[in-house]
Amino acid sequence: MNRAQSTFAFALFSAALLSSCGQSESDKEAKRLAEMRVDSLQLANAKLIRLEQSRKDSITYIEQTKVIGDIRFAMCKSTVEPKKKAFLTSIQKKAEYGFTEYYIGNFQLAYNPLRDYYFNDSLYKFDIHGDGIDWEYFDIKLPEQIDAIAQVIKLQYGDPQLSYPLPPRYTMENHYTYLIHSWTVGKKDIEVRVSDEGTRYRVLVSIKQPEVEQRLQLLEEEKKKRKTQDAKRVF
Repeated sequence: MNRAQSTFAFALFSAALLSSCGQSESDKEAKRLAEMRVDSLQLANAKLIRLEQSRKDSITYIEQTKVIGDIRFAMCKSTVEPKKKAFLTSIQKKAEYGFTEYYIGNFQLAYNPLRDYYFNDSLYKFDIHGDGIDWEYFDIKLPEQIDAIAQVIKLQYGDPQLSYPLPPRYTMENHYTYLIHSWTVGKKDIEVRVSDEGTRYRVLVSIKQPEVEQRLQLLEEEKKKRKTQDAKRVF
């Protein structure tokens, strides 16, 4: 190889080397920009998740005090009574022969459907009784009514946290209730239950504050213990 050829070969090698270095730097820059885009997307996604969670928390904070209609937990009985009447008026329908029926969506309520429970004149539990269903319609109307009220609650709060199948009729006991669906919304529980009333059955919706209910159970247990302690003096 003469001097001219050597010089040309060296020039080619140098150009290739410079090109390789330039390409390497270009690849690094492209990789850095791609990583920045990924980081930006992850930050944006995390922000959206936080905003959505904040929205859900705000809804939960408001909804956890709501019972039904304009009725809310911690209201006193004198405040709840007129609101119960107003709620029933808002869902009543005139049936055949002039009878009044009550419906929440397609869920039919009993004639006298509402039960309210208080602790120190503060509402903590509210039950809604469905219309009674005779035993011969157990396998038809009872599932329909369970689904009718569950669909309404799902539209507001999504799928239940707990769900159980309807027990076979022959396994159920008189005066017992059986949990079918349950939602927890902050400090509020909503339960859809089925009650066995002998030859009749009904869907029962219970809206309650479990913390208050548990406190009352503890107070009742303490009361029973005191009675037992006092009774020992008899012997």
